[in-house]
Amino acid sequence: GLNFTSKNINGGKRWRLTAPTPTNFYLEGTFKVLTCSDRDNYGLAMRVPTYESTQGYFVGLSCDGSYIVDKIDAGGNAQNMISWTPDTNIKTGSGQVNRLGVMLVNDSFKIYINGALAKEFTDNSISTPGHGGAYISARGNPNFTVELQELLEWDQ
Repeated sequence: GLNFTSKNINGGKRWRLTAPTPTNFYLEGTFKVLTCSDRDNYGLAMRVPTYESTQGYFVGLSCDGSYIVDKIDAGGNAQNMISWTPDTNIKTGSGQVNRLGVMLVNDSFKIYINGALAKEFTDNSISTPGHGGAYISARGNPNFTVELQELLEWDQ
């Protein structure tokens, strides 16, 4: 596994990307939450055009049992697409393992949490191919740590 630690609360998102740059894919991460609280969050980044870019879609889970979807446009402007939404499939608190999957085909998103379909929506603002990966963002715990146990990608 790969350990991520976010040292600064509200310091933004920190992520690592994979080499492939598909347009359409299923991306799945298995995350073990080591220490966390409330809105500390972690999840998947996708359609990030370059390793230096901040553009992309970000689908995350929080330690208090909600999911969120954000996007960052080519100008670096963040936009919340789906605000914090509670989901009973998310295992909350420290020491838990959650599996987050996103199927992205053209402009159609399907979010899976621990195997259950949680949300479907469409957005066509980032249609170019890009890297996928994982991110974390501390909101409550200055030593928020997540172990990325597995990151899988299937091109569609």
